[in-house]
Amino acid sequence: MIEAVWNVAKAALLPINLPFTVLIAGVAFYWLLVVLGTLDFEFGGHDVDLGGGDGADAHAGHGHEAHADAAYDPGVFQGFLQFLHIGDAPVMVVLSVMAIIAWVFAMLANILFNSGSSLLFAAALLVPNAIFTVVSTHYIMRPVAKFIRSLNEDAEKAPPVVGLVAEVTTSEVTAKFGLALVQIKGAPLAIQIRNTRGEKIGKGERVLVIDEDKKNNTFEVVKYNQTELEV
Repeated sequence: MIEAVWNVAKAALLPINLPFTVLIAGVAFYWLLVVLGTLDFEFGGHDVDLGGGDGADAHAGHGHEAHADAAYDPGVFQGFLQFLHIGDAPVMVVLSVMAIIAWVFAMLANILFNSGSSLLFAAALLVPNAIFTVVSTHYIMRPVAKFIRSLNEDAEKAPPVVGLVAEVTTSEVTAKFGLALVQIKGAPLAIQIRNTRGEKIGKGERVLVIDEDKKNNTFEVVKYNQTELEV
């Protein structure tokens, strides 16, 4: 077992695989920061608007800029993002899945077909790797995107949360991280909460929801036993 892990580690650090290994390390570091609460993770996706709009009109009639706009079709790029389910699922989740697939493909392909560790052959594998990664990500993210859409639809139908009391389920609540359960008609609803006032709020404490950030699907909270609220 140890030998197998060591062989994988050695293969991952070969020049032909190193770029993908660095990418995986970056993704792992990002999720570590999310778990620690240093970075904010947004569960829901965002719609991507790449249409012409006023920005495209502003370029019209400006020589080579107008020509560049004509050559660039935002619909193709938007279709590519939709194929990857970006907009329904969080961008970092999609990118993380792509990074893992690309790394596994590179590792296996180089082990099976590039035992000589040829950089030229490894470069030739980039095209099939990219195609396989994009197609695989599409099918892997399809059920995930469907699940997230259903959650967003349920959240939109849910009664107002502001003014209700919730119970914290994470170890702490900061300005960028926190989860809580709020009772809606007897049923628990998980919400993302934020504490921008610097109060120390821990797991199991009761908080009062005082505001909603609809753009980020988060709720501002304060300790429930607070006697005076500065809203």
